[in-house]
Amino acid sequence: MQSKQRSKGRKIKTPDALIIATALTANLILVSLLTSAMNH
Repeated sequence: MQSKQRSKGRKIKTPDALIIATALTANLILVSLLTSAMNH
């Protein structure tokens, strides 16, 4: 397990980073929409 992780470096690839960033942005938008809907 450890030897495989060392050889690959296990750094975040560009697609993974994009997916994570998109998910975080979508979550922020959803939260802001829900909070604004509840406030009004």
